[in-house]
Amino acid sequence: MRPVAGPIAGGALLQALDWRWMFLVNIPIVVVAFVLAVRVLAPDAPAAPGSALDVLGVALIGPGVSAAVLGLSWIEREHTVLAGPVLVPLGLAVLLLGAHTWHALRREAPLVDLRLLTTPGLTASLLTAGTSGLATFGALFLIPLHFQQVHGVGPAAAGLLLAPLGAASMIAMPVSGRLSDRLGARRVAVVGGVIALAGAVLLAVQPDTGGITTTVLGALVIGLGLGTVGAPAIGSVFRTVPPASASQGSALLYMVNQLGAAPRDRGGRPAVATAGFGPAFWLLAAGVAAGLAAGTALPGRPRREAAEPVVSRG
Repeated sequence: MRPVAGPIAGGALLQALDWRWMFLVNIPIVVVAFVLAVRVLAPDAPAAPGSALDVLGVALIGPGVSAAVLGLSWIEREHTVLAGPVLVPLGLAVLLLGAHTWHALRREAPLVDLRLLTTPGLTASLLTAGTSGLATFGALFLIPLHFQQVHGVGPAAAGLLLAPLGAASMIAMPVSGRLSDRLGARRVAVVGGVIALAGAVLLAVQPDTGGITTTVLGALVIGLGLGTVGAPAIGSVFRTVPPASASQGSALLYMVNQLGAAPRDRGGRPAVATAGFGPAFWLLAAGVAAGLAAGTALPGRPRREAAEPVVSRG
């Protein structure tokens, strides 16, 4: 229910309260989650000998990814990649992540084992999941802005009108996950990419004076497509990594999603209002197309284990 309830609750909150409450409302939620985790989750198993925390890896990769996210998030506000607020954190990210790469390739058990990227199918799975995340965050930012700036609705109504995107994604994800188990991640993700691309193109070609129905329909189609892509891509990440490295695959997936979300527009509302939404939606379509291209390299239909021969007992 989160994909549907989130935009509605967020829009209503912005309509009634200051924007800072979008962050403050998370505090009690985190406290409840922490208490439940302590009371409900089983205790961790004892650490295996020689599995000490990679302190240097933590010191390098945490600030490195944060610096990359910060630099990418400033590109739209500065309207160039050559500005200091963009180049300084990106340069720091290159240094820190480069140092982490050197460290991880030399350590037997690094915090994030980059050697996993040589696993067949893993890089394509991460790229597909990352570009799907980029498109999702882009749509969740642009479409409510379109409702407010072009159609003149308030935050609460914009959140309600965005609900079809979340509902379509919520319905598509479990269905596409089951289909990918039978047909393979590649086929399902490619179909989902084509659907999402159609929705993004529909939004890009509509005139700024077009009806609100077209925007709602485009949002619904994008949600259906991205939901169809997301489950096979994420599932493919965990199918391709060895079971003992599932936590490493989860870490790589999280970092890719965060980096994919970073380039979305932050503080670019005047630029969007001046230039129109067409170019922004075409950029969204380009992100979906990149995910579609990556999806063609996902693993195909899973091989079924050969049945054991029946031995006659007569």
